[in-house]
Amino acid sequence: MFEINLADLNKDSQDQSWRKMRVQIEEVKGMDCYTQFNGMDITRDKLCTLVKKWHTLVEAFVQCKTSDGYLLRMFSIGFTKRTSNQVKATCYAKGSQRKLIRQKMMECMIAEAQKCTLKELTKKL
Repeated sequence: MFEINLADLNKDSQDQSWRKMRVQIEEVKGMDCYTQFNGMDITRDKLCTLVKKWHTLVEAFVQCKTSDGYLLRMFSIGFTKRTSNQVKATCYAKGSQRKLIRQKMMECMIAEAQKCTLKELTKKL
């Protein structure tokens, strides 16, 4: 198993270098390696640029099957946002709000994963 960034896989997408793709080698024939998708992650520096002070971080994960039968565990991360006319310096979410946001995130991830194949889902991501 090895990690490679998306910019190295797609020659024309240098702005996607913060996405790390994890692939597993299934078979080696001569000079060719046949791989299978194993996971996707983001680099630490990109994650650090997303996290901000005075905002609430909401994380969710879900385990579901794609339409072609692959079992996936997906993780997502979300942040609260200041409104345009907000006076307060902070924009924290209450525990009940975080629970509702997490629930909605899980519903969206399940809906997207169940209606497409693994190949289509990786293209969406």
